[in-house]
Amino acid sequence: MKNKLTALPALPLPRLSKLLISENEIATCAAFEGHANLRHLDLSTNKLTSLAGLANMPKLELLNVSANEITDFPQGSLAGMNSLSVLYLGKNKIVSLEGFPRLPALELLGLSENQVADIKQLDHLKQNTMLRNLEMQENPIATEKADGFKLEVLIRLHDTNTKLRQLNGAEAVSYTHLRAHETEAD
Repeated sequence: MKNKLTALPALPLPRLSKLLISENEIATCAAFEGHANLRHLDLSTNKLTSLAGLANMPKLELLNVSANEITDFPQGSLAGMNSLSVLYLGKNKIVSLEGFPRLPALELLGLSENQVADIKQLDHLKQNTMLRNLEMQENPIATEKADGFKLEVLIRLHDTNTKLRQLNGAEAVSYTHLRAHETEAD
């Protein structure tokens, strides 16, 4: 932490389970992929513009790449991360969720303080059916829709098996529950 690393090289450490290298100058991880026993990787507060190289880590449970310069999700990024349950992507420059991968264990997705402005971008999250907690504070989509944001998210994710329970730090009731209350009020 707080070194001057500019790239994350291939590390021949097969037993590595936790790597904390935040607050560096890392701009690429292209040579890093394939750490079979890594469970926790913190690359926050670096200069990453891409997730290239962050793949094939089957035991990775937590990935923090917040406070970087990531803009999108290139093909193959985060592939082979079937245990990833917590992904922090806040404070980046993400505009589109197109290409967001299917992460079968993903429960918490932190996307706060990005540039997502179109509600249709949430459609790219539908394949992540274990998602329980979604953080999108301070994105244009959340700011502009204000109180209507929660309902919009629930409508977008309603036709999936998403298990969303928390949205921007508040309880997210089901769309069906919201519709039942609307019907009672009529």
